[in-house]
Amino acid sequence: MNLWQWLYDSTLGTGVRDSTWIFPFLEVIHIYSLIIVIGLVGAFDLRLMGRALQHMKLSVVASFVLRWILFPVGINMVTGTLLFMSKAPEYSVNRAFQVKIALIVAGVIFHIIILRRSSKASDNVNVGWAVKLLAGLSLAVWAGVIAVSRWIAYA
Repeated sequence: MNLWQWLYDSTLGTGVRDSTWIFPFLEVIHIYSLIIVIGLVGAFDLRLMGRALQHMKLSVVASFVLRWILFPVGINMVTGTLLFMSKAPEYSVNRAFQVKIALIVAGVIFHIIILRRSSKASDNVNVGWAVKLLAGLSLAVWAGVIAVSRWIAYA
């Protein structure tokens, strides 16, 4: 038996799948925690691009995001895993799901690097065009996560 089938057949996978209310409840929590994550990183990316929060120091914005992002990311990991387990064989071959995971990994790696560096930045840091471009690309990545999340049901 492969891993995906084992997850699907597990007590948790079966419980989430067979319950009338657990899957939709987890999905709502998953979506709202994703909104919080994207709101936090989106505000930070806009700050990097010079489009928002210019009155705040970059290090302050980065520290705030680092402090508050861990909880919704953790919630998303738990709810996403449970949702995945309920349909593991189906989701594992779903192109939209694969793209979603790839985009999330790219977005998380970018933000781990840039948030840590920015939280230690001097008060008069000058953000170059390359970082602004990456921040814009990050916004596109997170918009892509939202789009392919909806696409999963139809792929």
